[in-house]
Amino acid sequence: MDQGTDGEKWALAHTAYRDAWGRFDEAADLSPRTAALAECLWWLGVLEERLRKHLGEQRYYGARDSSDWGPLLRAIHYARNRAAHDSTAIFFLESEPVDAYTDRYTHRYGVFRWLPADELPEMDEEDARRHPRMVEWHKDYVELLEGKVVIDSIWTAKETLLHLGQEAGLG
Repeated sequence: MDQGTDGEKWALAHTAYRDAWGRFDEAADLSPRTAALAECLWWLGVLEERLRKHLGEQRYYGARDSSDWGPLLRAIHYARNRAAHDSTAIFFLESEPVDAYTDRYTHRYGVFRWLPADELPEMDEEDARRHPRMVEWHKDYVELLEGKVVIDSIWTAKETLLHLGQEAGLG
């Protein structure tokens, strides 16, 4: 059964991300808002996977890591991986505004922050052996995400992936 071209799969993942962001934007309650934000993270992972499969691992990692936002993408990948394997939350809601950008969204979204790294599930030895890059990505998480505003980093990651996808001819 034909699953579609790389471009069609890319477009589907991008549409699904936008739809999840729309649900986040429209949600009036915490539970659906949290679920939609987690779904946005999942679709970012799908976009990243589509791009990696389209380019091949070596080209993808080269393009990602040479991007100014490569460390951010690695940090988000690390966080998603911790959540997916252990079915745990990787962000929390904080009601206090912390900067001018976030202030105007607080009344509508609240401020979602990435968990402190020591509250994420630890990598076990098998994880570290199978994914040696995760140790470096953990450092990226601590430096770039820990305690920071989730929607800012998700938006930047999405824009970066779309830019890399466009350069790769995916849309």
